[in-house]
Amino acid sequence: QGRAVAGSAAGTRGGGDGPAGGARVAVLPQQRHLQAVDTLPPELRHDRLCELNVIEQVANVAQTVVVQDAWQRGQPLTVHGWIYGLKNGLIRDLGMNVSRPDDFMPRYVTALEALGD
Repeated sequence: QGRAVAGSAAGTRGGGDGPAGGARVAVLPQQRHLQAVDTLPPELRHDRLCELNVIEQVANVAQTVVVQDAWQRGQPLTVHGWIYGLKNGLIRDLGMNVSRPDDFMPRYVTALEALGD
């Protein structure tokens, strides 16, 4: 099975992709979480921003033409959203793992909710 890992180092969509319809729908749930970052203790804000960035990068990678075409052809491919903790050295799965287009929105909402407010 093909695998792609999206992390905070990824910054663009690559492949000349334009905006995908599903990406803009997802802005509102994340907006609530971005606003909640300001209410966190200062020592937790950076971590939360990194977590939100990884979730958003999975969304970006999952919506590229290359990934969408692979799924349309029935090619098994999963985009994973993991984050590495500099403080503890652990890799954590953020629950934003997308294996097909229908997985996108439910996983996106669940991953954001798992972060809490």
